[in-house]
Amino acid sequence: MLPVDEALKVIFEELKTYEKQSVLLPVDSANDHVLTEPVYSPEPLPAFAASIKDGYALLMVTDFERQIGCDVAMGECILSAGFRLTSSETSVLNSVGVRDVKVAKKPSIGIVSTGDEICEHSINPLPYGKVRDTNRPMLISLMREHGFGADDFGIVPDEPDSILALFKMAFKSADVIISSGGMSMGDRDLLKEVLMQDLGFKLHFGRVFMKPGKPTAFMSGYMYDRKKFFFGLPGNPVSAWVTAHVCVLPALFRMEGQHCDPFPIVSVTVDSSYDLDPRPEYVRAFYSADGGTKSWHAKIFDHNQSSSRLMSIRHTNMLLMLPQWTVERTKINAGEIVQGIIVRLHV
Repeated sequence: MLPVDEALKVIFEELKTYEKQSVLLPVDSANDHVLTEPVYSPEPLPAFAASIKDGYALLMVTDFERQIGCDVAMGECILSAGFRLTSSETSVLNSVGVRDVKVAKKPSIGIVSTGDEICEHSINPLPYGKVRDTNRPMLISLMREHGFGADDFGIVPDEPDSILALFKMAFKSADVIISSGGMSMGDRDLLKEVLMQDLGFKLHFGRVFMKPGKPTAFMSGYMYDRKKFFFGLPGNPVSAWVTAHVCVLPALFRMEGQHCDPFPIVSVTVDSSYDLDPRPEYVRAFYSADGGTKSWHAKIFDHNQSSSRLMSIRHTNMLLMLPQWTVERTKINAGEIVQGIIVRLHV
């Protein structure tokens, strides 16, 4: 099993082979896109000497006059390549008359669930022996939350021909396929077999040393004259949610050309003790600021952190990064400081 850091290194190294594409977009349509080239101001700001005040009849003119180009000089680099545009940056671009910018084309993503026991979440009543598919709509929603479109490729049964047909169809449009289910040792794991044997994909790893999310796979191969990527996430809902944040979203941001981590890691004080696991664990928690001490505190709402317990991700805005169990250290005590990944700024 690969440690998480090593798994991410493998992913990022393989993504260097991804053929990034640029598109020219109007500034007003480029929000949440990453620039692929620097932007230089086509004009000075202000374009003419202007008053800071509305009136200053009795005051020195020079004290309250903004000179031409005092904010932005003509030809000045106002934004660098690799920068993600937000409302702040688009406002700057609009202020100097930039109309279009070159940005990275977002990777096309497909989401699929696998398993004979899975059925659409909207079916009522629930057929006996079936499980509602929560992972697929969750992953689609998560992608959209972070600015990525995602095509829904439905549910595919545990049958090789069906899986092969699905991949051939989905990879025509998708750069990345994200599946959930069919990754554990006891599953009828046909996905990796079909991808390797029928489509020539390479398995980079199939197990990650983490909890939850051990049966996480990453593969890549060529189809339709382009490099394609596959993330196989566990079927348990919480495992899929955690690994999507830890492994998938950082990869998608890299594919856009953003090299900084999408989720900040901060130090927080935990509110209660927690027994450590033999694997490093990502514990769902809620962080907030202590106004008195100006420090971050994390509350573990639900100490039942089972990978099948969806209730444990309610109100979660942080994943605590707890170390693995050792003889010398068997638990985290209340008041200890640990590292946490901020996955949401608000709840």
